[in-house]
Amino acid sequence: MVTRTVILVTPSEAAAFEATSTLSSSSSAVVADSIINSSPFEQNSIHYTSCTKRAQHPSPGGLVQLCRQKGCFHAVDFERRGGGLCCIHQKGPMDREQNDSSEDDAKIHGVTADEGFSDRHSPHGNNYGLGDEVGKKRALTSMESISKNKTKKRQKVDAFAIDLTDVPPQSPIPKSAGRIKEGASKYTGVNFNKQMNKWRVQIDIKGKNRTIGYYENEEEAAVDYARAFVKYKNQAALGKAREQDSFIIDLTDVPPQSPIPKSAGRIKEGASKYTGVNFNKQMNKWRVQIDIKGKNRTIGYYENEEEAAVDYARAFVKYKNQAALGKAREQDSFIIDLTDVPPQSPIPKSAGRIKEGASKYTGVNFYKQMNKWRVQIDIKGKNRTIGYYENEEEAAVDYARAVFKYKNQAALGKAREQDSFIIDLSDVPPQSPIPKSSGCVKEGASKYTGVSFDKAMNKWKALINIDGKSRHIGRYENEEEAAVDYARAVFKYKGQGALDKAREAKEENSFAFDLRDIPPQLPIPKSAGHIKEGASKYKGVSFNKSTNKWHAKIMIEGKARFIGSYENEEEAAVDYARAAFKLKGQGALDKARERSSR
Repeated sequence: MVTRTVILVTPSEAAAFEATSTLSSSSSAVVADSIINSSPFEQNSIHYTSCTKRAQHPSPGGLVQLCRQKGCFHAVDFERRGGGLCCIHQKGPMDREQNDSSEDDAKIHGVTADEGFSDRHSPHGNNYGLGDEVGKKRALTSMESISKNKTKKRQKVDAFAIDLTDVPPQSPIPKSAGRIKEGASKYTGVNFNKQMNKWRVQIDIKGKNRTIGYYENEEEAAVDYARAFVKYKNQAALGKAREQDSFIIDLTDVPPQSPIPKSAGRIKEGASKYTGVNFNKQMNKWRVQIDIKGKNRTIGYYENEEEAAVDYARAFVKYKNQAALGKAREQDSFIIDLTDVPPQSPIPKSAGRIKEGASKYTGVNFYKQMNKWRVQIDIKGKNRTIGYYENEEEAAVDYARAVFKYKNQAALGKAREQDSFIIDLSDVPPQSPIPKSSGCVKEGASKYTGVSFDKAMNKWKALINIDGKSRHIGRYENEEEAAVDYARAVFKYKGQGALDKAREAKEENSFAFDLRDIPPQLPIPKSAGHIKEGASKYKGVSFNKSTNKWHAKIMIEGKARFIGSYENEEEAAVDYARAAFKLKGQGALDKARERSSR
């Protein structure tokens, strides 16, 4: 249904209304408003699009039909058959039909209820809603609210529930004194929730933080945390947590000690200048921690950095000793001073020694935590930090200056000569690798001479000894390629004769022991006077520290032959006896046993 807006006007008002077609857009709208609301022009300042054509045959009085377009008060031109629209809002037939069926019903409301007024001039306000909500605008549903509703629907409900009905009571896990913050719980797993004004208990289960419950009483909360610990972890884990958390640092009987200052090179920006002290941003205090038997223990939190450093020194005295404190103080107080040292050229590494992402200079490495280049030097067997640098070259220059000062010019020249040596195999033809004898191949090691596996880079590394110095040839993905380059380096820097000799020596050492057909034999014990401290008590057996295993060897024609490596000392001794039985005979074995028993 299409609603028409009709007003009753006098002849004078009709004449005035006819004049609106000749006024400007703002004036015409104001005139129309003035006629309808019986108010002066000055009281209205709302602007609407005006009709540029005068209304045809306005009535000298009586009823005048206005444009049904919302907010338009121009008279309808009946001659144009505009469907109740003024000359501006008249459209084509298709648009007119659509307007008649949809737009009019949505834009013109409450004509009868508002006594002939349009929505804009209704005394009840813009009543776009229906029902009892008169005078209120109904808010449209925003895209944000729609997306939120969709998000809520997508959210999965976590059905995990903590059930402690079958778990007996457990004693709480107290925190150590140093771990208790002001206002926090003295028990592990318990914290105070200010919003609910209760103690909240949470536990980590398979990487997810689970809430056990909220409690009025702190002790009850701690008991339930311990019960959950037993159920969802185990009793052993509970005991371990209790042991770890119950450790208390007690310094009541320890006199004050002077702090342990860090060396200048070890002090990061914003860090403490004392050893054992760091700033905790969450608590906005200085925290003191000490390592006791491989476990990091918190001593406490302090407002003052010096007080924190004093307590660290006191803990050092109590839980280590005075000598250890003096040693730590001596080590940390060492300061690298390069003010009187002139600039020195850096010491470049050889191409084979440069790892991916590493520095190309000796003594320099990239420190990821500070995102800077760090320089360190060994002085009298102790690694000293020179400083941290934004620029790699500056770092390398200071390392060379430190070598010059704390070693000497000769050591600097020697280091530069050693590191600048480059292995060049571009003119060397391929050479066959030099295999190791079977007895010389350790578990996980290369079967070729000169090749070893570098775990840090996960590659095979080739090294060669030239003039008493170990030179780096390169790193390889393939073991055989590394062995070929080692053989090429031997050929170039030692000669074909040395390469052939190395291959011949390996062939001689390729002696293999086959003891499968030899029955077990009793070990040959050493006489008491022949057993050195840490050595084996059996003949032919020695402990190899590099492999951490027992090695069995036997002398054959003046050469020591490798039998094998063993976890067990007795097994190594048995195989030695079996080898002696096979290669020398029962008589030699009995004679060796008789000799050892004297």
